Amino acid sequence: MSLLPQAAPSVRKPWAFRLHTWLGTLLLIPVTLVALSGVGLAFAREFERVLTPDLWTVSALGEAQGLSPTAAVHFVHQWRTQDRLLRLEMPNRPQDTIVATVLDPRGQAQEIFIDPYRQRIVGQRLADDDPVYWLGRFHRSLSTGLPGQILVVFSSLGVIMLFLSGRLWRRRRKGMRSVALHPRLVAIASAVWLICATTGVVAVFAGASLNPLQPPNKALFRSSQDLTGICTGQRIDTIWWRSDGASLARCIAPGSVGPFGQSYQNGAHEPASLSVGDWLEALHTGAVLGIGGRVLWFWGVLMLPFAMLAGLLAWRSRVRKATFNPAPE
Repeated sequence: MSLLPQAAPSVRKPWAFRLHTWLGTLLLIPVTLVALSGVGLAFAREFERVLTPDLWTVSALGEAQGLSPTAAVHFVHQWRTQDRLLRLEMPNRPQDTIVATVLDPRGQAQEIFIDPYRQRIVGQRLADDDPVYWLGRFHRSLSTGLPGQILVVFSSLGVIMLFLSGRLWRRRRKGMRSVALHPRLVAIASAVWLICATTGVVAVFAGASLNPLQPPNKALFRSSQDLTGICTGQRIDTIWWRSDGASLARCIAPGSVGPFGQSYQNGAHEPASLSVGDWLEALHTGAVLGIGGRVLWFWGVLMLPFAMLAGLLAWRSRVRKATFNPAPE
C-alpha cells in the first residue's frame, strides 16, 4: 500500500514535461537546419581555404610586395577588358589570394582568384558556386516571405518556451537527478541562441541584409574612380562598384577586433561608421568579439540541436525502461 503514492507520478507526467517533449520533437528539424546553414555561412571562407586551397592560398615566401588595390583593379581591367568589376576582396592574410567578382558580357557574375605576388590568375568560377551565395540563399529562405517570417518567429518563441518549460520541470522534480549533460548544454546554447534569434528576427523585419558580401547603404556610394588615399593608415577589406562607376570601400584599422575599427570610405567624404545592419550582422555571427566570438557562437549554435537530441534520446530511454519494467502494483 505504501508504494502507491510513489508510483502515481510515473503514470502521467507534468504538463511542463509534456510541453517540453513535444516542443523538442517539433523544433529539432528546423533548429538543426538553421544551425547548420548559419554555421556554414559564418565559416564559409575558413572551410573553403581547407577544401579548395588551390583557389584561396598561394605561397608568399620570397616574393615581393603584393598588388595594391589600385594595381589589382588595373590587372582585372587588363585581363578582363569586356567585364565590369563588381567587387574586390583584398587578402586577410599574406598567403591569401585576391578575389575579384566581375560581370561578363553574358550577364553572368564570376569570381576570379588572383595571385598578388606573381600577378596571375590562379582560377575562376561562377559566383553562384560560391558557398556564401547558396548557403546565404538557403539560410535566408528560411525567413523569406510571410510563411518564412512566421516560421522564424514561432521557432524563436518555441525555443524560448522549450528552455522555460525545461527549467520549470526541473524545479518541480526537486530531489530527482536528471542527465547532467543535457541541462549544461542548454544553459550555454540558450544564451547564444537568444542573441542569434533576436538579431535575426530584427534584421528580417527591418529589411537589413546580413550578407557580408553585400554593400551597406547605397547612399554611401560616390563617383570616385581614384582609390589613392582611401583607407589611409588602414587595410582595405572590400571594395564595391555600382553600374554607374560609383565605389565604396570597407576599411579595417590595424589591431581592431570584429566590427570595432571598421569604417566605410568613398574617397570624397569622411569615413562613415557602421550601419545598424552591420552591428546586427556582428552580433548575429559572433564577429563582435572577433574570431573568438565566432568560435564561441559556432559551438553554442550547434549545442542546441545536440542538446535537444540528447534530451529526446534520454526521454525515449526512460519510456522504454518504463515499458519493460512497469511499476509494481
